[in-house]
Amino acid sequence: MLAAALNVTDLVLVTGRDDDGGAEVRVLSGTTGAPLAGVEVMLYRFDWQQGHRRIEARAAGDDGLVRFEPRLGREAGPHFLLARRGADVAVESDSLWFQGREKPQEASACLIYTDRSIYRPQQKVLWKVLAYRGRGEVEATGLWPGAR
Repeated sequence: MLAAALNVTDLVLVTGRDDDGGAEVRVLSGTTGAPLAGVEVMLYRFDWQQGHRRIEARAAGDDGLVRFEPRLGREAGPHFLLARRGADVAVESDSLWFQGREKPQEASACLIYTDRSIYRPQQKVLWKVLAYRGRGEVEATGLWPGAR
């Protein structure tokens, strides 16, 4: 069996982590893509034994941004987000962990590609290999322009 959660709502939650191990969520309108101010965003801790517990609630700022700082005890388990504005409700149920980011390590990889996606029998296969090495760091910080 397979199940999928489906939210029919105008609220869109874009989540990520900051460098301190905290969680950032931006609340957007699904219709316009504009940030939504004043939306209540609640942080819950998963607890399948005794029931999920609400940990904290915050209102989105003018830019639609809400930040939940890492606190003692939060790093011990997974969390999820629930946002509400009037009749609209959005849930971000992917496990959210409060832990610092690991420093990017240098890595090597390669990309192999061909000149076509499909070949006929006896057709010559032309290919290239792109090998690279480096770190996955991005120059800009944060999830979007203007983030801390």
